[in-house]
Amino acid sequence: MKNAIEFLDIKRLKLLFGVMVVALGLNWNISAGWAEEPRVSVRISPDTCTIGDIITYKLNVIRPASFSVAYPTESDTIFSPFEITEIKKRTKSKDDNLEVDELEYSLMAFQTGDLPLPAIALNYLEDRPDAEAKVVEVGGKMIVVQSVLDSASQAMEDIKPIKSAPFPIWLALAVLAGIVVIAGLIYWAYHRHKNRPEMPQPVEEKIVQPYEWALEKLSSLKSFELNDQLSYKTYYTELSDILREFIEIYYRTPAHEQLTFEILQALHHKTGSEQVEKIKGVLQTSDMVKFAKYFPSKIEAQKSLELAFATIEIAKPISEEQNTSNGQAKSEQGEAALPNESKP
Repeated sequence: MKNAIEFLDIKRLKLLFGVMVVALGLNWNISAGWAEEPRVSVRISPDTCTIGDIITYKLNVIRPASFSVAYPTESDTIFSPFEITEIKKRTKSKDDNLEVDELEYSLMAFQTGDLPLPAIALNYLEDRPDAEAKVVEVGGKMIVVQSVLDSASQAMEDIKPIKSAPFPIWLALAVLAGIVVIAGLIYWAYHRHKNRPEMPQPVEEKIVQPYEWALEKLSSLKSFELNDQLSYKTYYTELSDILREFIEIYYRTPAHEQLTFEILQALHHKTGSEQVEKIKGVLQTSDMVKFAKYFPSKIEAQKSLELAFATIEIAKPISEEQNTSNGQAKSEQGEAALPNESKP
């Protein structure tokens, strides 16, 4: 009887050991099956938007806990021509030693047309000494970006006719009373002005020429400190405003109310092509820094300032000495051209 009990205990131990081996084998097979690559899914919405709208790019990655994945950051240009404005990330744990990374990218486009949202490659690495970095591909999508003007024109409706309203009597009386009051004020101001003593004439203020004004403003930018993207944007904004103000005063063109290409078109009829090219170089670089997040070098910023100085040279006034020397030179040339008169 005792031998039979011992035999049964040994048989139970063998059965328990077998079950443990099978469980470990299944666990190893599950982990080994996940060692190939993470499972990735993506959702992009909307398909059509207007310029400046937010496009949501939701990325879902299921991976073993021992895997690390490199995701795009805000400084990356991997989604070009779209820019990353915000990133939200959340990681959740699942069964079987798995984790789920949920990332939501807010994207924005600053140009119109059928723009491709490119496919991206995610690098991942298993946490073991002999592991090598691998790549998993995520598909892209075509996004239609429309102009704000297009959507606004569709919402426009015909102008409704003006409805006439009866003219109230009280309003007519109020207008008449106002006319009487204004006439009385004019009469009082006329007699007061006529009977007051004469005042000395004010000294006329010196009129600042556009060249002098622009030279002073541009000279103040020589000591401007350029350290980061914000300082470059401020620098080029000041430079563009000075040049636009100079163009308004000197060429009588509403440069503050026009786009760069409109200014250049207007100047083609007022000055030479060399002067237009100088203005184009400064304004286009300023637009890229202010609106396209272009980051120039300090040397390029210095060249833009020098180009602005060269632009305002056309308005530099001629000094009296230069006028005198020019007049003398013309007089000498005229005398040399006259024939010699014979003495009587």
